[in-house]
Amino acid sequence: MTEEEILEMNPGKQMGDLVATEVMKWRRDGDHWVTPEGFCFKADGLDGWHPWQYASPATWQVLEKLRADFWCLEVHIADTCVVKADLLRTPPIFISMTSRDGIKGLPEAICKVALIGVIRKKGGHKDV
Repeated sequence: MTEEEILEMNPGKQMGDLVATEVMKWRRDGDHWVTPEGFCFKADGLDGWHPWQYASPATWQVLEKLRADFWCLEVHIADTCVVKADLLRTPPIFISMTSRDGIKGLPEAICKVALIGVIRKKGGHKDV
């Protein structure tokens, strides 16, 4: 997937699956996601792992993963919500995304920043 396709993507299962495999580095095992450490999270249904949803604990897991991967993160909440991520390396990577739907769209913006970060870490020209 390209950056442009990620920017156009609507929140939903496809976004969640990409975040799980590409950002979190999880693998699918039946109806669960399995972490590299062997922990399991339900993948689908009402209590599934949905990082794009407002007030989802899964969004915090994505933020923690980005922090663990040495991304510097800023979230600005005002009339609009902006997510900024910087990876200070050579060359540095800077990403800024404005939420399409104010604070309710913040998890979607976080997911998109994370996915774009994966693409840019791979050299900016490879697809997810």
